[in-house]
Amino acid sequence: MYYVSLPVVTKMSKPNVSEGFRQKVKQFFGAKKGHVTPVYEGPKPDEFLFHQELLQEISKENPALSNRVKVLKDLCDFLVSRRVENHAIEAAWAAVEDLLNPNSPVEARHVTFHFLTVMVSGQIDRLGILRCHFFSVVANHKIPEDVSPRLDMLKALSDNGKDISYFEELTGPFLLSWMPEVMQEGRMDVFMPLVINVIHYNSSFLDEDIISGIVRETCRLSRTTKDEDDVELCLCLLDAVVRYSCLPSNALFEFIATACRAVNIQRFCPHSWKIMRNLLGTHLGHSGVYTMCNLLEDSNNSSDVMLLRGSVFFIGMCLWGSQRVPNLKYSNSTVLPSMLLALSCHHSLVALEVALSVQRLVKKYGHDLHVVAWDAVLDITEALQRQIEQHSPGDTALIENFHSLLTSIEELYETEKFNGPEERFFNIVEKVSSNRPEQSLHILVSFRAQAVHPAQVGWLTNLHSLMEKYFRYMLLKKRLRLKELKFTFAALSSLDLKFRHH
Repeated sequence: MYYVSLPVVTKMSKPNVSEGFRQKVKQFFGAKKGHVTPVYEGPKPDEFLFHQELLQEISKENPALSNRVKVLKDLCDFLVSRRVENHAIEAAWAAVEDLLNPNSPVEARHVTFHFLTVMVSGQIDRLGILRCHFFSVVANHKIPEDVSPRLDMLKALSDNGKDISYFEELTGPFLLSWMPEVMQEGRMDVFMPLVINVIHYNSSFLDEDIISGIVRETCRLSRTTKDEDDVELCLCLLDAVVRYSCLPSNALFEFIATACRAVNIQRFCPHSWKIMRNLLGTHLGHSGVYTMCNLLEDSNNSSDVMLLRGSVFFIGMCLWGSQRVPNLKYSNSTVLPSMLLALSCHHSLVALEVALSVQRLVKKYGHDLHVVAWDAVLDITEALQRQIEQHSPGDTALIENFHSLLTSIEELYETEKFNGPEERFFNIVEKVSSNRPEQSLHILVSFRAQAVHPAQVGWLTNLHSLMEKYFRYMLLKKRLRLKELKFTFAALSSLDLKFRHH
């Protein structure tokens, strides 16, 4: 009886235990009820088969190198729009691996890289861990003549920098170390968009030292290249760093210097300002303005006109321009002395940019400037007057903007919104009075006439000076001469009344 019942009990209990175990395994690995794991069922009708005979033709078993290269070329043309069966790419790599040796001819290596690039492009979604292997092939192949095919393969392998799965941590250091070699080869038109996409889509995998190094290399290229397309690519990369990554503080100087030089070129002016405005809107904004002020104050930069001019432009635009950066809290009086020091280079372009910037400040915010700021503005105005007199007597644009600055200040004076030292300002106007318009001279004579009064010390000397300069020797229009006589008559009349009173 015992021996009869034992098999019955055993037979009924085992399936239940086994079924429960399998269900737990399915739940543990996330398998749903009714889900069937796909199993490779052989090549599909639209997939290309690498038969053994074909593998032998492209492998080293074929002693004729030229035949191997010819077959690979034919396969490249054939596989451009076709997929291959699973694991065919591993077999193909094993067959052609030896062709990438340094001893192989250049053509053989290039054709092999092209073949692998075509294979990778067609099977990119099925490569898996092979992505890391082929990245190592690109990164460890150190033959200078093969930069272009390696770059093409990396572009295909990473979807032009957008997908760096399986080699995330290796990409940044490799791109930085490879950058000078690619520059020398002249393939920045392919390399830079790839790096930009890596920064855009994978910035979390790039360490600070990598970003800093890439920025430095980019700035060096922008400074040395003569190709404007390369400069455009450099600016796009710097823009990507600001927008999608975090610019390291130790790369701030090179970044700003590059933008300051690029903004002088008409083609890059809007793009450079956009990049700089984005940068100054970050946590590095105040450091950026401080860096540009240091650039203006450094006498070693006196020969770098584009750098100085760009710095003046950016400082003026970000603090009081039409697209000023709201989060910057620099006062005008802190940056104007730096602009004054920039004029010591005695270059017309820098002087013109300073004149335009200060003129914009006076027009928009002149009524809000305090005494210290006005002292700095008048320091710059005097320096501009000396620049015109000693170094740029024929610079029409500079002269016109200098006089526009004087006119803007005179308008504030007439509306009683000028809070600066009036005597000092009109001394400047008087030095260039021969080139001032009639209305300006009216204002000047009216101001000087205030000192021609018996109650003023030295009024007779002031009266004599006023008559000599503006009535006797200066060829003024009739109305101005009459106005001068009117002031003189008023002064003498007040003197007559004073004596009669006594």
